[in-house]
Amino acid sequence: MDSPKPQSNLLAEHFNQPLYIGTGQSETEGHGWVPHMASGTVLHLWLRIEDERITGARFGITNTTGLSSISSFISVLTACALFVTERITDQDVCTAAALHVEDVVDALELPSDDVCYAQLVIVALLQAIQDHRSRLHGEVSARFPNDWSEAEQST
Repeated sequence: MDSPKPQSNLLAEHFNQPLYIGTGQSETEGHGWVPHMASGTVLHLWLRIEDERITGARFGITNTTGLSSISSFISVLTACALFVTERITDQDVCTAAALHVEDVVDALELPSDDVCYAQLVIVALLQAIQDHRSRLHGEVSARFPNDWSEAEQST
């Protein structure tokens, strides 16, 4: 399996020293997920929020295909998710919601071919924030699938 060729020092750091990985399901106040149909992966982002401040963020990537050929996809997606979770932890929800794809792309010096990874993470972040706001206001939020097979069945 080929190892990824990071485009920047920050990308290499996030890939080689991963933080913020794992589920936060038991303490979640916001959960977003984004499937990437072509690769068979699902990115999950869980937020713990207290007084409108993100006090914890975790992510997980589910790959149901078992294909090693998508390892570079997962590597860059992981680096993007690590950057975002690190950046939003200890931020207020509004500041986190203002994070843009370009912020991730610029910080990690991603080439144009890899912008889609930053987009997936930002979409998951915005979904998690929306899920938190729905729960906060007592609204019924969308039910998020726990794994790829469940996501596939709901479409």
